[in-house]
Amino acid sequence: SKTGAWEPRFSNSDLINALWYVYYKLPFRPAAVNMSIGGTGYTTSCDSAVPDVTSYINALKNVGVATIISSGNNDYIDGISWPSCITNAISVGNTTLDTAGNDAVLGYTTYGSNSSANLDLLAPGTDICSAVPVGLDVDGVKDGVACDWYGTSMAAPHVAGAFAQIRQSRPTATVDQILSALQRRGTAVYDSRNGITRTRINVANTIDTRNAKSTMMR
Repeated sequence: SKTGAWEPRFSNSDLINALWYVYYKLPFRPAAVNMSIGGTGYTTSCDSAVPDVTSYINALKNVGVATIISSGNNDYIDGISWPSCITNAISVGNTTLDTAGNDAVLGYTTYGSNSSANLDLLAPGTDICSAVPVGLDVDGVKDGVACDWYGTSMAAPHVAGAFAQIRQSRPTATVDQILSALQRRGTAVYDSRNGITRTRINVANTIDTRNAKSTMMR
């Protein structure tokens, strides 16, 4: 997510084992799994790309665990990266602020946010303060915190955290109900690259108890 920075590498078997651990071994059911990873671009669903990953994402959803995945940073306007393109994954794009201070999709740049009709949500992903290894902290202050990170890998954890917050408030809500609530109760953001409008999450609006019934169950 950051030019010139160290990037972790993983194999598909690593990913499958991690999902297996969440499904079978954790002593509790988390609200969400965050996956800030991705590659390639798919214009349609990609459920058959790595069937074992798809199977675990489906299984986790069936027990109430959302799988949140970054859409990728290739500036695609008609495709999102694997595995965010899996049907039951929740794909997340990256918003920034335009010169007028309004929400906008980060685009028209080498590391622009991938988008397509299959994108589910948007979240802040530009100029994000993130924990980094001290040895890789290059902002001049070796405190293990850097505040210039950007990308859909920064946006996806915001959505995972939103799911956790909403699940705490609405313990019986399903993955689909929480996703629908976030889509209805956030801020609509128009992507001028492809004419697609998606919702930038607003957690406070989504869990507002004055609108709890209509928000979560309608």
